[in-house]
Amino acid sequence: MKTTYSWSIKVPIFRNAIVLRQLAVAIGLPFSIVLLFLGYHAIVNESQGSWYGVYLILALFFLTYLFLKWVYQGSMTLHYVIDKEGIICEFDGADALKNKRINQLTAFFGFFTSSPTIIGVALLAHGSQRTVLPWKKVVKVKEHSMQKAVELKGKSTHMMVFTSKEDYREKSQFIDSCIKRYSKVK
Repeated sequence: MKTTYSWSIKVPIFRNAIVLRQLAVAIGLPFSIVLLFLGYHAIVNESQGSWYGVYLILALFFLTYLFLKWVYQGSMTLHYVIDKEGIICEFDGADALKNKRINQLTAFFGFFTSSPTIIGVALLAHGSQRTVLPWKKVVKVKEHSMQKAVELKGKSTHMMVFTSKEDYREKSQFIDSCIKRYSKVK
């Protein structure tokens, strides 16, 4: 059995159930609550301003969708390295460069508008372009065989390891063996 695996994979953003579920939790749930609140307020109080808020949020959802389709062509390319130390996941090639440029642009606009929040968001996004998860920090493992992915949770890190159909079994078994050998997960 190999001791190191390294590969890149293109993961569709809008056609992968795992990615869609994560987007729904991170973005859909909070904005749905705001939309419900604004819609309720608009209906009960007959408030035109609340309807503007609803339309604005829906327009931003649509523009974000178009932006992701245009800039990333609806998918992201991830690069993984798995060895006896742990797993490294990072954006690969052109996607890494796009992310870097978008983060720099966001930080520039935050500086230009004197918004420390926007600058902080840009710095956090830039800092999460590469994720390292050592085996000893893995606390939970879940396999998603239908999507050919393995979900790993650390104390402060959450990582999805996407593989191709052809090598899912081999890489999944390697991850399991490393978990049994180096981690405290049973």
